[in-house]
Amino acid sequence: MRAGGGRREAGGGRGEARGGTKPFAQVMADQGMATPDALANSMRRAVGDLEATLTEVDETLRAAETLLDQVLDGACESRESALDLLAVDALVTRAMQIAARDPESLAELPEKAMKRIATR
Repeated sequence: MRAGGGRREAGGGRGEARGGTKPFAQVMADQGMATPDALANSMRRAVGDLEATLTEVDETLRAAETLLDQVLDGACESRESALDLLAVDALVTRAMQIAARDPESLAELPEKAMKRIATR
């Protein structure tokens, strides 16, 4: 099978099923790769009032930055900090998934994200 030639099951990446396809989170869960509950809860807390599906790169990065600020302000002294750092990583990864829909955006995002995070 050539690269990119496989069947895509992961919807439009926006969390809603389209044309009979499944949302990405459901595909992952079906394959035994669901997000652990503790990590999902930490991500939900970071997202707060933002749309739960996180469909915009900037809002997703903003949620990651806010959580990172909270972790750094707490001096990373508790076990809970490790979980929150994993949530920061997961949110940045989600931003990359969103950006992957647009090649130009994907090309710019890694540098943009690193600059934003490095200023913390």
